[in-house]
Amino acid sequence: MERPIVPPPASGTGLTGLRERVHLAGGRIESDPMSGGGFQLHAWLPNTDTDREGP
Repeated sequence: MERPIVPPPASGTGLTGLRERVHLAGGRIESDPMSGGGFQLHAWLPNTDTDREGP
């Protein structure tokens, strides 16, 4: 008898977790599947250093 395949619990480190963390940081992320498998990611995050006043 074959045992059913049960996926492991979500760890928050996949694409959904990345999207959530980038969004919380005020950025945006794009992901595109690659023809050979996997994903290509592009993330844009705000640079808080340019928002500070003084040295």
